Amino acid sequence: MNQRLAPDLFCFPLQIGALCSGRAVGDALLRVLRPFGMSTYAIGVCPHPDFPYPGGFVVDNWPTQWRDLYLAENMGEHDPMLHAVQLNSNPVSVQDIRDGRAGFAPLPEELAVLDAGARLGRPHGLIVPIFGAQGYRGIGCVCGPGPDPDARARIVLQFLVWHAHERMRALYAAQTGTETLRLSLREREVLNAARRGLSDEEIAQAAAITVRTVRFHFENARRKLSARNRTEAIAKAVQLQLLGV
Repeated sequence: MNQRLAPDLFCFPLQIGALCSGRAVGDALLRVLRPFGMSTYAIGVCPHPDFPYPGGFVVDNWPTQWRDLYLAENMGEHDPMLHAVQLNSNPVSVQDIRDGRAGFAPLPEELAVLDAGARLGRPHGLIVPIFGAQGYRGIGCVCGPGPDPDARARIVLQFLVWHAHERMRALYAAQTGTETLRLSLREREVLNAARRGLSDEEIAQAAAITVRTVRFHFENARRKLSARNRTEAIAKAVQLQLLGV
């Protein structure tokens, strides 16, 4: 570990405690990740197994190219990082997953997800399971060119990711009812289309996106609105005047 980082390490929670947005916390996290060869982060609530894609509370700096590929290739259905966080309470590295040390032997389609990340310059990383009160499950993932984190680096990265997660989550909770109820243009588009009776396939064709992407936006809208299903999400959005006339 970079010895110059050690005196500043325990100041990190204090530094991010003064920040007022998840993105600002992410920027601060990046500054302390770089000495470890990590350039990308994704932090938030662990996706539900029935819909293994980000929604609700999540902050990341993955490039748009990765997000588009992740949805287009249905990678959430076989993401080994999500598999690993379900089976482990301690952090596991990307290399642990490849070598079968994360509690399972990765399938070819799971390795393909890791290979796709490697092609984007992120062959190494650490996945941190996060547990909270009332059964809360979170996840923090940091990736980059590496090298693979050794035992000491894992401890430091776990500390940094956990504190970043807690600050981001607190900011998200404080903004509930304001920022979380601002639907994106695409979320409003799919809800309005469903309100008019269009199927997922028809919405996808009209918007020139995949059916998977349509469902991704539906799920994000549903979570923001705290709705139990799509019908309730539409009803709440109409009641809150989020869909226009």
